[in-house]
Amino acid sequence: MEFFKEHYLDLLGIMLSGGGLGVALWAALGAQSAKSAAIDARDRVVGRLTSVDIQRAIDLIERLKDRHNASRWEAALERYPELRALLFDIEARLPELDSQKRNELTNAATQVRELEDLVNESVSASSDIDGVAELTSMLNRIQSILQELASELKWDSGGGSNQ
Repeated sequence: MEFFKEHYLDLLGIMLSGGGLGVALWAALGAQSAKSAAIDARDRVVGRLTSVDIQRAIDLIERLKDRHNASRWEAALERYPELRALLFDIEARLPELDSQKRNELTNAATQVRELEDLVNESVSASSDIDGVAELTSMLNRIQSILQELASELKWDSGGGSNQ
């Protein structure tokens, strides 16, 4: 008992330090869960933006095919850069993509550039563009890549997430 009388302040200090340590650990755990919640929220926002971009790219391809079929080449020329930018944005937002999918998106952007160059040359030369079916086929392949990507990522075609 004598020991407690002499060292009660020391024991009280140790108990307070232990309590402080407990509060610090509790705060650290709370910070970790807040960090985890913030990362989850960020991932959901990025997923939603990517989903919207995939759907916008698919819709843009449909409009381009309509313009090709109607021989509205100048109007098509206005949309190729937008489609290329969307393809690059989609790739950039999905760092977890395997190399095959990443290459498909890069190749798709290159194909859009080739389409744009072909149409631009024909419009500049005031010549007809032969092979509209081939142009449409190229756009269909790009659209298929995007639809497959959306399906793999479990996003519905309406732009929402199924996760």
